[in-house]
Amino acid sequence: MIGLGAPKNRTRGLPDHPFSSEIENHVKETTELEIGQLWKVGDFHIEIVQIGKTLCHYRHLRNLGQKGIPVKLEQLQVVKKYLKTNKAELVGNKKKKTAKKS
Repeated sequence: MIGLGAPKNRTRGLPDHPFSSEIENHVKETTELEIGQLWKVGDFHIEIVQIGKTLCHYRHLRNLGQKGIPVKLEQLQVVKKYLKTNKAELVGNKKKKTAKKS
């Protein structure tokens, strides 16, 4: 009995979910996030600190010069969706320079 109980339309280990294809398509449309990006959303800014395979570390800044802001962790899809739905504007990229060894 081959094929009994096999889930239909499963790709890349995604669970059968009525909105899974909608989420995948939405993520493909958004801009790729990079470490050091600074996004303006309304009256505040979001700084991308670290990006992993499925998670994103970011800071929520009220003022650009703020110090000691804790890093928050969220799913990458959620951050991208939040930036798109709130019409975030890419302000800059503060990518940290790595020191060259001589």
